[in-house]
Amino acid sequence: MAEAGRKARPSWWARFRHDISLRIEHRGFVLWYLIVERGLKGLGLLVLGAYIGFHVNTGLDGVARWLIDQLNLDSGQSFLRHAAYQLVLKFIGISRNSLVELAAGLFLYGAIEAAEAIGLLMRRRWAEYLVVLATAFFIPLEALELARKPSILKAATLIINIVVVVYLVRKKRLFMFDEPAGEQ
Repeated sequence: MAEAGRKARPSWWARFRHDISLRIEHRGFVLWYLIVERGLKGLGLLVLGAYIGFHVNTGLDGVARWLIDQLNLDSGQSFLRHAAYQLVLKFIGISRNSLVELAAGLFLYGAIEAAEAIGLLMRRRWAEYLVVLATAFFIPLEALELARKPSILKAATLIINIVVVVYLVRKKRLFMFDEPAGEQ
């Protein structure tokens, strides 16, 4: 039985709701990096998703051929040029349903990235949670892709994403619900 003058400890959900309503007091280098990176990526994905969405009926064949001609991708002089050529070729003849799915996926992912950047810019604690969850979601997929086809870029991306998640969880004490001030 609890003492008469002692308050009951708030539930996990109550502490979580209190935590996400807080403002970020200090934005260091990592948070500014995330604001810029997520903001630019979000904007780019939103624009690309909208562009593909508007071209669902016409397809991307013309755009793909224009890119190949303008960037001289079919010359195959370097690894990067060859990889870009192979990527652009995948968009030739893509079905209408695949374009709709691609546009929706790009738009949704872009909206999440933009929300993260805007939330961090507005100094909202919930944005840190969103960054952790969205970043951690892709870590197993990135590790699997790195195991299948290793590259320096994939390894660097995986390491950066792990560092971001660990930094936010440990340094910002996400998912570690302290007692709200004055309720200890």
